[in-house]
Amino acid sequence: MTSWKTRIFCSGVLAAAVAGFAPVQAADVVAPAVSVKYADLDVGTVEGAAMLLERIEAAASDVCAQLIPAGLDQVSRVKRLRCASKSVAAAVAKVNQPVLAEVYARGTSARRAPSVAALVR
Repeated sequence: MTSWKTRIFCSGVLAAAVAGFAPVQAADVVAPAVSVKYADLDVGTVEGAAMLLERIEAAASDVCAQLIPAGLDQVSRVKRLRCASKSVAAAVAKVNQPVLAEVYARGTSARRAPSVAALVR
């Protein structure tokens, strides 16, 4: 079996925007990345694609946690959720496997990041 992997990237622009400290040029920010291996999975099946999606989501969560410090405030929480959501979407697109895209599309509406207004109510 061919060794397949994908990388999760968070945009340097996003990192600069959420850092909130000194103004930073996007070129100055090194966004963390992580490899997600899936050579052991058959992503042509729903089960394999679902396992890969779980791995991608866990990796995206880890990467975004490195970029956005954990805070008790709702704004930080929403930023982390949005970062992870965008990272997962980009990784799924990069893998370019129809079954993975279908599994992702089925669950996307349930996983959408809430708005700040919804959390602050």
